[in-house]
Amino acid sequence: MRGKSNKKTTPMDICIGNNIKKIRKQFGYTQTDLARALNVTFQQIQKYEVGENRITAARLNQIAKLFETPIEIFFNE
Repeated sequence: MRGKSNKKTTPMDICIGNNIKKIRKQFGYTQTDLARALNVTFQQIQKYEVGENRITAARLNQIAKLFETPIEIFFNE
């Protein structure tokens, strides 16, 4: 049975999302640009950026490589 998860987003999920958005904008990417680069929808990027959906370590690593930045930068508050 599939349904909504009980997992709630945390302040860290929101922090990571905010940092993705900040770095995306610094590189001049739109949400659509980032979505295409990651092969996801722009709606998924929106959800990542507001912390609505948690981002996997693999996806975060993919974003860090795309922007040639250390993964740790996403955890800075």
